[in-house]
Amino acid sequence: MRAFRSVVVTLTSLALALPAPLRALGTGGEFAPVANDDIARRCDAFSSVYDVQYTGPRTPLDDNSAAEALRVCGQAAEARPVRPRYVYLYGTALLAAKRYPEAARQFAAARQAGNPWGADSLAWLAVNGWGEPQNYEKAASLFRESGNGGVALADGLAL
Repeated sequence: MRAFRSVVVTLTSLALALPAPLRALGTGGEFAPVANDDIARRCDAFSSVYDVQYTGPRTPLDDNSAAEALRVCGQAAEARPVRPRYVYLYGTALLAAKRYPEAARQFAAARQAGNPWGADSLAWLAVNGWGEPQNYEKAASLFRESGNGGVALADGLAL
C-alpha cells in the first residue's frame, strides 16, 4: 500500500507540474504566448487574419501601427528561448515599414527555425522583387516549402 501511495503522489505531482510548460507549447513545437507574456500578446495582435494560431482581437498593420508593431514584435523576437512565431511577426512589421533586407533576415531565421510562414514571406519578397531581384523559380520553391509546412494559401501558388 505504501508503494502505491508513493506512485500516486509522484504522478499527482507530475500532473500538477506539467500543465504550465505544456500551455506554452504551440503547434509545430513553437512557443505560444503564456498568460503573463504581455509583449508577445501585443505582438500577436498584429498577426494576419490568416494566422490560425491567434484568435484574439487584431490590430491592422499599417502606417499608424507600424512603430508599435516594430517595438513589441522586436522585443518578442529577441526573447529567449527563441520563438520562431515572433521572429516571423517581427519580419512582418519590418515588411510593413518597407525595411525589406531586415525583413528577409527575420523571415529566413523563422524559416530556419521551422516556421513555414517564414518561407511563405520570403517567397513573396522574391515574387515582388522587394529587397532582392525578382526570382519566380525561388518563389515557387519557397511557396512549395511553405505549403508542405501547412500554409494553406501557398498550396495553390507553387506551380
